[in-house]
Amino acid sequence: MALSKINKQQEETWTGLHRRLTSIDFDLGSVFCGQVASFIENSAKAISSCTGYALSCLLTTCGFISARKTLIKMPNGHTQNSNIFQLVVGPPSTGKSQALKKFALDPVKTLAEDLDIPDPIIHKSTLSGLTRKLSENKEGFFVSAEIFDSLSRLFKPDNDTNDSALLCELFSGEQVSFNYATKSTTNISSTIPFSILGCIQMFPMAKLFVLLNQGQGLLDRFLLNVPLCLRPTPQESHNAKQFLERLANCPDFDMIMSAINTILDSVNTFSFSEDAALFLEEMETEFITEMNEAIKNGTLPPKSKWT
Repeated sequence: MALSKINKQQEETWTGLHRRLTSIDFDLGSVFCGQVASFIENSAKAISSCTGYALSCLLTTCGFISARKTLIKMPNGHTQNSNIFQLVVGPPSTGKSQALKKFALDPVKTLAEDLDIPDPIIHKSTLSGLTRKLSENKEGFFVSAEIFDSLSRLFKPDNDTNDSALLCELFSGEQVSFNYATKSTTNISSTIPFSILGCIQMFPMAKLFVLLNQGQGLLDRFLLNVPLCLRPTPQESHNAKQFLERLANCPDFDMIMSAINTILDSVNTFSFSEDAALFLEEMETEFITEMNEAIKNGTLPPKSKWT
């Protein structure tokens, strides 16, 4: 859909779309064991947020921390790091900012202070600023409570330095070089840890889709989470705080992420289980079959890229 059509849609269009997407059943217990799921749920409620926001923040933060030390071995033998690009969609005043701070920003900043390294957090940046920081710091975690404005600065149509392929290359861990007329060459090494975590509302999300969908496959690299973001009442938040207080030696998420970082010292590579590898092979086979049929029939090939 073109931006002009998106801008003409009524607000009811986006609220209706949000309702349909959040009607999909999700069980936190399918991701974590019962006690851990309960801990995360109450931690989210205690800050007047929801488990869906917390899960996205934890997943992306763990991916970034893991990418600093380990690689993922694909079934075909290719290795890449665990860079994650994730967008979290929800209405205003539902606890997105609190979740970002609690489960992503604070743990990463604390880890950087403990390790005495430059803060990897990036909130807003031009393309040249982003490449310079990644070249100097060798890592970056792009986090924003209003990701549309932040990413739009990189993808303005009238920006001569616009290169949406950059994020594709960073996601895949490719080596990147930039030549600027007024600067020396900027080099970004391969397998650099770089993740994106941003919050956005449904209407700006639709506009962002248009900016990301420029044919390079960038849109395919983003995870989109539209959770059922029911905000807890003050009493429910109070009950959650009491639950956490009753836990013996309850760690905060700064400590948890620090412990994960330490554990990863003894891990070099992650690999897929046999079932997961089989699932990936089935997905790749389906994609290649569709691509080959489109080429033989002279029809449009599937837009999603297998990477």
